[in-house]
Amino acid sequence: MRNDGHYVYLLGHEELQQAAIHYLGPRLNAYRERIHAWADTYRTTNDRQPAWPPQTPEYLLAGYPHMLADTGEPHRLTALATDRARQRRLFDVTGGDTAALADIATASTLIGQQHDSGLLAALRLSWHRDQLVGRNTQIPAQLPAVWAALGQHVRAEGLARSIPAAISQAAAFTNLVRVATAAGDYEYARTLITIAEQAAYTITDPSLRASALVHIAEEAAAVGDDEHARTLAMAAVDIADAITHADARAFILAHVASRVAAATGDREHAEHIVNAISDPDRRGMGLTDLALEAAGAGDYNRARTLAARAERTARTIPHPFRREDVLAGVAGAVAAAGDHEHAVHIAKAITDPDIRRRALNASATPTGGHERAQLLDSYSTNYTARTQTDEAWAAAAAGDYERAQMLATQAEHAAHTTMEPKDQATALTRLARAAATVGDYERARVLATQAEHAARGTRSIDQVRILADVARAIAATGDHEGAQTVVTHAERSADSIVKPDSCAYALANLAQAAATAGDHERAERIARNITDPGVRTCALADLALEAAGAGDHQRARTLAVQAEHAVNTITEPQTQARALPKVVQAVAAAGDHEQARTLATVAERTAYTSITISAARARALAELAQAAATAGDHGRARTLAAHAERVARSIEGPRIQIRMLVNVAGAVAAAGCPEHAERIARMITGPDGRVYKGAGPGVGLGGGCG
Repeated sequence: MRNDGHYVYLLGHEELQQAAIHYLGPRLNAYRERIHAWADTYRTTNDRQPAWPPQTPEYLLAGYPHMLADTGEPHRLTALATDRARQRRLFDVTGGDTAALADIATASTLIGQQHDSGLLAALRLSWHRDQLVGRNTQIPAQLPAVWAALGQHVRAEGLARSIPAAISQAAAFTNLVRVATAAGDYEYARTLITIAEQAAYTITDPSLRASALVHIAEEAAAVGDDEHARTLAMAAVDIADAITHADARAFILAHVASRVAAATGDREHAEHIVNAISDPDRRGMGLTDLALEAAGAGDYNRARTLAARAERTARTIPHPFRREDVLAGVAGAVAAAGDHEHAVHIAKAITDPDIRRRALNASATPTGGHERAQLLDSYSTNYTARTQTDEAWAAAAAGDYERAQMLATQAEHAAHTTMEPKDQATALTRLARAAATVGDYERARVLATQAEHAARGTRSIDQVRILADVARAIAATGDHEGAQTVVTHAERSADSIVKPDSCAYALANLAQAAATAGDHERAERIARNITDPGVRTCALADLALEAAGAGDHQRARTLAVQAEHAVNTITEPQTQARALPKVVQAVAAAGDHEQARTLATVAERTAYTSITISAARARALAELAQAAATAGDHGRARTLAAHAERVARSIEGPRIQIRMLVNVAGAVAAAGCPEHAERIARMITGPDGRVYKGAGPGVGLGGGCG
């Protein structure tokens, strides 16, 4: 009996199989023909079912190809292995393309053994193999862990095995180990560790191979396999030590040392590794990591000693930027060791404002958020006007109006005195929208007018983008007539652009501005005339959403149909994958919930297989969650929102992560989980390291295909 409870009947040994073949003799051919006919009923599409439907028998997916190989039928096996519908079914069943690639490999081997095999079949197999391998190179290493966390371990493991790049596959299986360990399934975790180790040893770059092995060593230690952890850690050190390029060797040794300490507990050996690094930059980094590891293990005396050595080493680095970069890390290590006052002293002495801000973040006590915010605010005058504008906008969106006004005042002054016309117009426009958000409409109109004048000194393509934003800012104050006037000016600028494709996004924004200003016919005309199919799709979908929100359901349905037609004209997979969620939202908002569910199934699959950028994937999943909620499918909405949250939290860039988490909070709220949405919102930390307590789930998804 298999793990899934099904029984499988096998002959006891090969001699029995040969005896059965001999006994059945000529009758086997007739039985095989019946199997071929049976397979053909699932291979072909008819009125009752599509090709290779969900109820396809397992034998036709797993056993049938082996029968074709054993009986020497290369052409039938090639047709089976290159059947795109069957490849999709295998992906749905196993969670990856490993089985489909195995069938292609078997068919290729069989064709190579045939004397009369055709070149065309070999080329077909090669093309399909390249297509499957190519799409699997885009699978993020974090995705299998998402499926594992949802309890779909077979799919998770299949997806991880499908990743062709050894470094990504090793990382994927290491992530699966963490999920299994967190669930307390240590036996399965050890099995996954072995698979991750096998993948790691096939990595050709020694630096990456050493890094992968030492991360696996940490996971082995976490499940209590100390001997295996030590073996892996020492192997990583040996590989790193053998790297001939001095800087690369120093970098990876500094990276490996603290993880060796964590995996084996042998901190003296780890310290010996770092001490052997001659480059003060890398040695300082290594000592900082060792100090943090010691503090994390509760050995504060050792942590303080190592942090002091790291600081002394960092101050010997000749290059100012690298010196301050390492000192920022040292500040965090000193704080972790318990000396917060000295950590802040180190941070304040850093001259680069961005590095200083990072150091101050690292220096604050876990409960000292207010103190940290005050320290950062004291350096706000050194931020660029663009950064101040972003922070003002984020604070306004989060409901922190007092802080938004303070930052906006600083940014407005900087915009008038230090910026180029394009940047000045952009900053003033965002400030106008922030002012409108907090209800200061008079100031918003003044800022919008100033932004419009600044935009006149820019290129036509910049004018279109900026004036569209200005129009939306003016419309937000209730002055629709003034907004329509600005839209007219923007259209004139667009007409002078030689290459319309170059301003597609600006035109989409302009269409939205026209709709916000109440000029719906102009908005639809602008959207339909956008030449880029991906941007046109999103523009029409956004207009459909705007119409549905305004209660104009007939116009919403018309625009949603146009958006659906437009998305089918997109030929580039990634572009279509990014546009589909917006179309799903539009169709759902227009009231066609059944069609929205159908499109959502396609969109969800393409979000995982075609979108490679985490922020874009998080946005797509959040939009799908919103659409599912609109269609009344709250269970699916919650699942999609959970996926979106996990992807968003994996984003390294803090500003992008903030925007995506705001989107996720809105999706979670729409899915019927307002309390969880509020928890997400309360944990959103602004670009200055400050928690925006007012960032709530009411902040919806932005427009466009991002």
